Amino acid sequence: MHPFVRKSSKRAVLAVGLVVGTAYMLEALKIKKKEERFSVIIENESKLWQGA
Repeated sequence: MHPFVRKSSKRAVLAVGLVVGTAYMLEALKIKKKEERFSVIIENESKLWQGA
């Protein structure tokens, strides 16, 4: 009855993965406290998501 459920569930999984990944990165940044690495990580992540 709802063929869009599968696609939406996949999007939900991706969204949750993004949130968890972002939270993990933020926690790692709190420990490292290195702004230079943060900027490099952001650049790399943006390149990955643009290519994906």
